[in-house]
This record gives sequence, C-alpha cells and structure tokens, in this order.
Amino acid sequence: MFVRRIKVAQSHRTLVIRNGGIHAILKPGRHLVFVPPFVKVHTETHRLQKLVFRSRWADGLLDNRPDIAR
Repeated sequence: MFVRRIKVAQSHRTLVIRNGGIHAILKPGRHLVFVPPFVKVHTETHRLQKLVFRSRWADGLLDNRPDIAR
C-alpha cells in the first residue's frame, strides 16, 4: 500500500485518474491519495483561469461522473 501526496494550488484543480478512469477532482490544498498495489494513478492539473476545459477526460467526466464535475 502506498500513499501519494498531492498539493493543489489555489487557482488550480487536479484530476486523479485511477486505472484509466476519473477517480476524483481535487480542490486547492494538500491531499493524500491511497494507491493500492498494482493500480496505476495519474494526475492532470488544470488552471481555473482558462475558459475552456481541454482534457482527454472531458467527455467521460461529464457523461459518467457529473457528481464530481461541479
């Protein structure tokens, strides 16, 4: 078992991608993300100042996880 530390700046949001799917959206602050063995976890950070959200995860986020897209 591993824990990954992630710090998110005030004007940013970070997507946590676990095993090829969006797991969470992190708001500003310091976070600990649990990473089980043999699980791939990636992060993708976006600035809030940009008017357009460009990510390969955008469609899946809005279609499958509208609860965390707000």
